[in-house]
Amino acid sequence: MRYYTRDDVELRYVHGEHYPTVNVKVYTGPREAWRDWARYETDADPRFSEEWVEENISDEYLDGLFWRTCEWEWEQIEQDLEEVYPGQRLSVERHGRCGGWAVVRGLDSVEEWDAIAVARWRRFERYAKQIAAGIPFQMLQSLYLNEFEVWRDEESERLGAEAFSPEQA
Repeated sequence: MRYYTRDDVELRYVHGEHYPTVNVKVYTGPREAWRDWARYETDADPRFSEEWVEENISDEYLDGLFWRTCEWEWEQIEQDLEEVYPGQRLSVERHGRCGGWAVVRGLDSVEEWDAIAVARWRRFERYAKQIAAGIPFQMLQSLYLNEFEVWRDEESERLGAEAFSPEQA
């Protein structure tokens, strides 16, 4: 069994210094998210599907939703940093072309870390990577709650109005 060590901590060179960094790029996409959706959202309306999204949601909207979801989840990364390192004055910043690296400032030099510090970092790293991996699923949840459910309610009202026509009165 291989253990996680200081050598496993990714570093990023920012403004003349190296900082511990987590790769938070999103590598999964809609296909994996839909597979997870079917597994975890068993009571969801079956009309919510890839086809429904393609017919009702524009690519521009999906792109904006991706970036909004990244922003929402970034807040969770900040909270997780505070949880893992309570009471410390740390900051986590986005770096890279699209902000795919979470750079943490305020920690001691990685070379000075003991086993406890390495374990703490590993915990934060796992949290941050899980958040990034979950973004496509979070997007589906947002679409379901904010777009599909509105569409479903409007569709029910429309069908109900058609069922009760003035000729029937």
